[in-house]
Amino acid sequence: MLSDRIVVRITVDPGQSFLDRMIGLVEGAKRQKTPNEIALQVLLAGMTIIFLDRLRDARAFGLYSSMRFSVTVIVALLVCLIPRPSAA
Repeated sequence: MLSDRIVVRITVDPGQSFLDRMIGLVEGAKRQKTPNEIALQVLLAGMTIIFLDRLRDARAFGLYSSMRFSVTVIVALLVCLIPRPSAA
């Protein structure tokens, strides 16, 4: 059987400890985008515009040649291509 005890005395106000300040700094930090991230975002936006343009052309070609394009596949490709918003 244990008979010892530990006494802890807190000498700092709530929210003023080292750990609380570090958490506040990390949560408040805003990271700048690198040039590569900016270039990738521009590239993906351009590819999305080109994809939508080609999709219009493919639909017209499909109507002309009696081909059917699956809407599910086209929407899936578009969702994969759309750039996601950055978490900056």
